[in-house]
Amino acid sequence: MNLMTVSDFLNPPVQTPSSAAAASDSPSAAGPEPLNRKEIEHAAYKALNSLINPPDIYSGAEYDPEGRRELDEFYSKNYLSLNIVDENGIRKQQLIKRLGCGGSKRAILLDPSTALLIPNMDIDPISKIAERWERNISEEIAVSEFIKTIGFLSPSLKKVHISISDFMIPAYTSESFESFNSKGIFIIDQKNKHSSSWKYREKFLFKTNAERLEPENWNSPMSRVIVDIMQLILYKANFGSDSKNLALVEKRSERAVCQHEIRYFCFDFSSKMRTTEIPELTCNPQFDSTKIGWIENYAFNCINEILISIFDYEFSNSRIPRDQIKEFREKLEKKYTQVFMEAYHKTETQLENPPHRR
Repeated sequence: MNLMTVSDFLNPPVQTPSSAAAASDSPSAAGPEPLNRKEIEHAAYKALNSLINPPDIYSGAEYDPEGRRELDEFYSKNYLSLNIVDENGIRKQQLIKRLGCGGSKRAILLDPSTALLIPNMDIDPISKIAERWERNISEEIAVSEFIKTIGFLSPSLKKVHISISDFMIPAYTSESFESFNSKGIFIIDQKNKHSSSWKYREKFLFKTNAERLEPENWNSPMSRVIVDIMQLILYKANFGSDSKNLALVEKRSERAVCQHEIRYFCFDFSSKMRTTEIPELTCNPQFDSTKIGWIENYAFNCINEILISIFDYEFSNSRIPRDQIKEFREKLEKKYTQVFMEAYHKTETQLENPPHRR
């Protein structure tokens, strides 16, 4: 399949001899207006979009099983490629398949361990997308680096460019979800079940419903994500729920029933509507005793979102009544909010009264 070039979108229709003669007789005929940079930029974005979007497959096909099958078939039968430019130069890179998309970004698999992120051009005008896309990339990379510095799981990102008819469109690459499998880390994408590597109705934390409904069995998988919530508050990294995805990390233990721990897996920080604030890394996390009510509510909401997502996967094949599952989940939400607040106050005391002051 041939990529449409920038000139395909910019060149005017070919004139007929009669229309060309008429134009030449006109005293105002002075040839075509020179193209400005914005027109060339927008044409490059359109050319990129024409490559990745099969003409006969509807927008958003990634979210439908039949649509995904058609997309995979299209990408397997057609050799699609882009010229990727990074610090090592320019290389021709095959596009393996489309992974998924959101309101502002689309992910395409380059190889088993790497995905390419480009703008989703199915919704907004190209002019708006081109205007904000560079900002989106800068925010994604900056926040991802910050979040990993304070101990979170997040994919490694790198800015690259796509060369189309000598015009450079910014983009970025990311570690694919599947690349974490070999590390014992399985991702739940909160927005797209089909892109998650913790497979829905296939992978579970517990083997039986009896194990799932024993409150004490949740202590092991929940303990580490409580620390993640603490870090978000202490470093004032209050990202939206779209950014706070989940990972199930293998943690072998003879004493625990569950052999995984739940962690936040953070990505998708930028917004097409507003600038994302990049937190500052400080050596002294800040406590604010005047916001205890807000902190408790924030922790509860985080725990609620985590358990709703995990329970959706964990009880997907269960015949337990929904009301019973909901009641059990609410008990865990209350329990782990209390656990969090006890840990928060303990951490606050330790930081305010370090050993050298005692």
